[in-house]
Amino acid sequence: EPLPSFDAEMDGGRARAAMEAEGLALAGVRRRGLVSGYLMLSDLTDSSCGEAARPFHPGQTLADESPLAQVIHVLTLHEHAFVNTLGGVAGYVTRNEINKPEFRMWLFGILTFLEMEITRLIKERHPDGSWRPLITENRLRMAEELQRERRRRGHACDLVDCLQYADKGRILLASKDLAAEMRFPSRKMARRVVHELESLRNNLAHSQDIVSHNWDAIARLAYTVEYDATLLGRG
Repeated sequence: EPLPSFDAEMDGGRARAAMEAEGLALAGVRRRGLVSGYLMLSDLTDSSCGEAARPFHPGQTLADESPLAQVIHVLTLHEHAFVNTLGGVAGYVTRNEINKPEFRMWLFGILTFLEMEITRLIKERHPDGSWRPLITENRLRMAEELQRERRRRGHACDLVDCLQYADKGRILLASKDLAAEMRFPSRKMARRVVHELESLRNNLAHSQDIVSHNWDAIARLAYTVEYDATLLGRG
C-alpha cells in the first residue's frame, strides 16, 4: 500500500485528524524531505509528528524488487514491512495483504503442485497399491467410491489420485523412505509440516483467515518456492 507522510514538525493533532478523515492507521514521517520513520494513529497526541515517530528497525525495509520469501520473513518479525523505491520509503505491506485473493490463489497453486509431487512419490514407491493398509478402511472406501464416480463420468484415474490430501499425508508419514525422499530431518518434522499444510489447504478452500491460523505454513512455502523447491523439511 502507498505510505502517506507528514513533516516531522507537523502538529500531531492535525495529523491525527487527517488520518482519521482518510481512514489511515499508519503514516510516514518526513525529515528533510525524506521519510525517515513512521507513526501509528494511536501514537498521535498533541506533540509533533517527529516526537511520535517510530524508527525503522534494521531489516524492516525492503527493496521494491525483494522476493516474496523476504517479505514474509520481515512480516514474521515485524507488524509492517516498508518498501524502498526511487530512493526512499514509499509503501508498506502488512500480514493482511496475504489474505487477498491473488496471494491465496498463488498459495493454492503451490499446494496443488506439492500434492502432485506427493502423489508421484506414492505411486513410485507403492506401485502395487501396498499403501492401502496405511489409511483407514473408511477413507479407503471413500476413495474407491470417488474413483467409481470419476470412471462413470469417463475420467480415467488411479485409486491414489482419489485420496484426500490428508490421506496422502498419512501415507507420507507412515513411509520412512517417502519422508526421507522429501528431505525431512525427522518424522516428527514431517508430521508437523504435513499437518500445517493440510490446515492451510482447508482454510484456503473454505475462504477462512489464513494469516491468523497458518502463518508458519505460509512462511515455509514462501521460503521453499524461493530458495529450495525440495527442502520442505527445513525448520
